Amino acid sequence: MATRDNIRGSLNNEYCLPKQSIARIVDAEETPQLLVSPHGKFIAYLYRSGPVDLHDISEPEVRTAGLRLSTFFTKSFARRNFYTSLRIETLPIKPDPLTSRRESFDVIPHEEGKRKLAHFKWNCDGDILAFSECFESEMYLNTYLVPERKLIRKKLCLNDTLCSPLKWVANRTLLVLKAANSNIQPPSKPRFPKRPIIRSHDNDQVKLAPTFQDLIKDDYDENLFKYYTTSKLVAVSVADNDAALMCKDVNGIEPGIYVNYEASPNGLYLKLDKLRAPFSRIVPYRYFGRRTTVHKLLVNKMRNRYSYEFELVREIAKVDAAEDIFHAHDTCRKGRRFCWWSEGHGAL
Repeated sequence: MATRDNIRGSLNNEYCLPKQSIARIVDAEETPQLLVSPHGKFIAYLYRSGPVDLHDISEPEVRTAGLRLSTFFTKSFARRNFYTSLRIETLPIKPDPLTSRRESFDVIPHEEGKRKLAHFKWNCDGDILAFSECFESEMYLNTYLVPERKLIRKKLCLNDTLCSPLKWVANRTLLVLKAANSNIQPPSKPRFPKRPIIRSHDNDQVKLAPTFQDLIKDDYDENLFKYYTTSKLVAVSVADNDAALMCKDVNGIEPGIYVNYEASPNGLYLKLDKLRAPFSRIVPYRYFGRRTTVHKLLVNKMRNRYSYEFELVREIAKVDAAEDIFHAHDTCRKGRRFCWWSEGHGAL
C-alpha cells in the first residue's frame, strides 16, 4: 500500500521509497564472506554491499571488446558488488580450542562509510592481508599487518579490468598491475573514421556462430580497449620497519594487456598470459590471440635496496584469435589453452 509521502513524491517526479518493512528486507545486511589465513590463525570477515546505489549506476561505462568498464580502470561499478568493511578474528589455538581466547577487531568498520574493497589476499605466513580499495574516485593498495594491527595505505592506480591486480610472490612482496595510462587522457572520438570499415562475406566460410555485445567496431573502440587494459608490473614490498609500502618498477617485462599472471609455488618463476594484436572485431576479448611465457625472477640487493628483474625462460604458447571455431558444446580453440603450476614445485 502506497503511503501519502510516496504518492506526493511520485506526483512531483521525485524518487520514492517503499514501506519500511520492504526497505528493511532489501537493505538487509548480507552474510559476510570468510577468508581464513593459510595457517589457520586468523579469519577475515568480508562484509558485502547491498543493492547498487544510483551514484554507481549513473557512472559512465566504457563498452569495448565485450567488456563494460568504468573510467577508473576497473570493471563497471553498476555491475559489480564490492565489500564495504573488514573485520579480523583470531581462531582458537589447539590443543584446547574451547578455552583459548578469541579476539576480534575491525580493520575498516562500518562507520567509515561505503567503501569499495576487493581482491583480498593473504601472504604465505598468513600475517599480512592485502586488498584494493576504491574511495572517492581514487585507487589504493592496502596491507594490514595482523600481529601489529597496523593498516598501511598507498595511493596506486591499479588495473582491475581483466584480472586480479595484486598477487603475492614472496612473504612480504606483492606483484601488482598498475594502469600504464593513468596519467594520460583517454583517446577522443574522431568526428569521422580515418579509414573505411571493410568487411567481406565468403560463402565458403558461412557457419553458425553466436552474436556478442559491445565488440570492437572501429579504431576508436580498439584504442579505448588498449588505453584501459594496458598495465605494467610493479613490485610492492612491505618495509622492514613496517612503516610504508615501497614500489619498484619491474625490469625485463614491458607494459601490455595481461589477462593472468601467477608466480610458481617456490616464488622463482612467473607465468604471464598476454593478449596480442591484431584484435578481433567479431569475438570478445577472451577469444583474442594470446601469448603465454615463463620468466625467472632475479632479485638484486644493493645498500638495503631491492631491484626486481625478470628473465625470459621459455615461450609456452602463442595462439591466434579464435574466430574460426564452431561455438557449440565441447568445442575449443586451436593450440594450447590452459596451463597452471603444479603444487609443491615449479613445473607447468
